[in-house]
Amino acid sequence: MGKGEEHPLPTTITDSSQSTVTNSSTNRCCCSVFGLFRFRCVFVLVLGLSVLLSAVFWLPMFQDHGDLDLDDIHYKGHDIVATFMIQKPLSLLQDDIPQLGGDIFDEIRFPTTKVVILTTEDIPRSNATKIVFGVDPDEHNSKISSYAKSLVRDSFVSLVLHQSPLRLTESLFGEPSSFEVLKFVGGITVTPDQSAYPLQKVQIRFNFTLNFSIEQILDHFGELTSQLKLGLHLGPDENLHVSLTNRKGSTVTPQTTVQSSVVLAIGTPSNERSKQLAQTIKGSPTKNLGLNNTQFVFAGHRPPPKSESDADPPDTTPSGSVLQPSCDEYAYLRNDNTNQPGSIISSKQHLI
Repeated sequence: MGKGEEHPLPTTITDSSQSTVTNSSTNRCCCSVFGLFRFRCVFVLVLGLSVLLSAVFWLPMFQDHGDLDLDDIHYKGHDIVATFMIQKPLSLLQDDIPQLGGDIFDEIRFPTTKVVILTTEDIPRSNATKIVFGVDPDEHNSKISSYAKSLVRDSFVSLVLHQSPLRLTESLFGEPSSFEVLKFVGGITVTPDQSAYPLQKVQIRFNFTLNFSIEQILDHFGELTSQLKLGLHLGPDENLHVSLTNRKGSTVTPQTTVQSSVVLAIGTPSNERSKQLAQTIKGSPTKNLGLNNTQFVFAGHRPPPKSESDADPPDTTPSGSVLQPSCDEYAYLRNDNTNQPGSIISSKQHLI
C-alpha cells in the first residue's frame, strides 16, 4: 500500500480574503463618494434656502421702515402730494383727466413746477372720486426751487384752511372739496385764523404734541384753544396764539406739534407773570394743561374713573378722535420786549 498522493490545499480562503479586502476598499470609496455627494447636496440646499429667505425678507412687508409712512412708500419720488374730492363718479372723469391736471396747474402755477395726477379712486357707495396729485419739478429742472416750494406750501395751507377755493372747470368737475396735504418734504405748518396774532408782544412760548392729525385738531380747534385759555388762567389782556405743525408735511397723519404763545393785547411782558405761567405749564403732566380729561388726554394717562351716578356727557366728537398730548414740552421766559423767546424755564419733559 503506497502513500496517497498529496493534494495541494485549496486557495479559496486566500481568494476570499482578497475579495473581502477588495470589496471593503470599494465600499470605503463608495462611502467617501456618497458622503461627499451628500455634503454637497446639503450645502447647496442650505445655500438655496438662505438666498430664498434673503429675497423674501427684502419684500416691503418684511422691511422695517421705522418712521416711514405708507404714504412715503406709495408716493416715493414725489416730494409734494395732495388730495381732494370731486363729486362725480370716476367713469365720468376718465376722458377729462388731462384737463384736470391743467386746471390744478393753473391754480398753483409756480416756476420750476408741474402737476402730475397720481391716482384717481372711486369712493364706495358714493358718486365722488378721490384725486391724488403731485407737484414735481418741470422738465427743465432737477428740483423745485426753494422759492417755488414756499409758494406751493402757502397755497396748500390756504386751501386746507378754506381761505381760498380750488377753482376747476366747473362744467366738468364741479366744486372740489376736502383738500388735504398727504406729503410735503420739509414739513408743513397751519395757522388758523385767530383774534391774537404773532406780532403782539409775547409773554411766554411753549409747545406740546398731540397724537392726532392737523385735520382732526382743526375740527376741534375752538375747544382746544378755549380750554387752554382756561387752564392757563389767562387774564383779560392776555390771549393765545396757536400754530399746528406736522414735521412730515401731512395734514392727515399724526403727530402734530401745537406751537403756542401767550401774547399781550396791551402792556409789556412781566417776568413774574412768565414764571407763573411756566409753573402752570410745568404742572401739565397732572393738570393736563387744563384740557378736558375725557377729550384731551395726555398719552399714557387714563381719564379719571366715573362714578356710577355720573351720566355720560353728550358725545360731540367722532369715534376715535380723542386728542392725546404727548412727548416734549418747552416753556420759554420772556426777558425783554422783543418777540424772541428768552431763557428756557422747563427743559425737555417726557409726558407719558
